[in-house]
Amino acid sequence: MVNQNDSDIVCITETWLSNEIPGDTIALKDFTLFRKDRERRDGGIEIFVKSNIQCKRFVVPEILDCVTEILW
Repeated sequence: MVNQNDSDIVCITETWLSNEIPGDTIALKDFTLFRKDRERRDGGIEIFVKSNIQCKRFVVPEILDCVTEILW
């Protein structure tokens, strides 16, 4: 689907991933992966950005007791 739509940025929610799953197992060719795992059996976010797009992850402080996941 990513290739068919010539996507530059792909955002996925409810990934259900944990740090036990290495990034290279879910990598997309020619994309940079940014991910925020929730460390339980729900939630999680990942963003794939085409490698030719200059970008970096913007780190924001975590909000305690907040179930919202944010990835900038």
